Amino acid sequence: MKAFSEYIVASFTASLIAGIGERIAPAGMKKYVTFIASLMLLIFLFTPIRSLGEELFGFTEGVIKNEQTDSPPTSSYDEVLNLTRKKAEESIQKHLAEKFDLQDSVLVSLNMEMKENGTILLTHISLKLSQKDIHFSEEMEMYLEQTFNTETSIIFY
Repeated sequence: MKAFSEYIVASFTASLIAGIGERIAPAGMKKYVTFIASLMLLIFLFTPIRSLGEELFGFTEGVIKNEQTDSPPTSSYDEVLNLTRKKAEESIQKHLAEKFDLQDSVLVSLNMEMKENGTILLTHISLKLSQKDIHFSEEMEMYLEQTFNTETSIIFY
């Protein structure tokens, strides 16, 4: 009941201020001041409907609960970085197998970092080659270092 009486006093005060503003406005500006004062009073008069809806139906609580439960377990930057790494590894693996006509598949592992501005930086390339493809190792290492301008290491299995 206290909130209702405070609302009535506040609406009366807002109406009084709007009326005074209309009275002191110059003749050419009177209709504009009246229009703006009327809009402000309408907005003020309809604010209890919003707070009533929040109290009765808990609109804001539901929104806050949804925001907390819908947050992803990892950050979006990590997801983008992991997807980029996976696609790049697959692409490089396929390209190397075609370019060097490898007998066994090559395993590619990339180290990447994401900067604050969203750019992804390739820091290191690791390859696992079979002993059958050892004769391609130096050529592949030079090719990858020149192409991606990064350090490359090769491990044999």
